[in-house]
Amino acid sequence: MGKYQKNIEAARRISVMQYLETYHPGELVRKTDKEYCTKTHSSLVITPANGLFHWFSQSKGGNNGLCLGGTVVECNSSRACFYSDG
Repeated sequence: MGKYQKNIEAARRISVMQYLETYHPGELVRKTDKEYCTKTHSSLVITPANGLFHWFSQSKGGNNGLCLGGTVVECNSSRACFYSDG
C-alpha cells in the first residue's frame, strides 16, 4: 500500500468534526443546538449527531474528513489527504 493510499484510508476514518477541529479549528460556528456551519462557507452545514455534512450551495455532502476535504478544497482524494496531512 502506497503513502497516498494509507493517507486516504486514514482520512476515511476521520469524522467531519474531527477533520475541522484538527485542520481548521477557527472555522466552526455553532448554528443551532444540533448543527454547525463554517465561517468561510455558511451554507456548509455539519450535523455531528449523524456525522454528516451538506454544502447546500454546491449540492454536495458526505460523511467523513476525506469527503469534506475533497469537496471544499475541490481536489482529488490524494491531494485532499496531502492537505490534511500538513
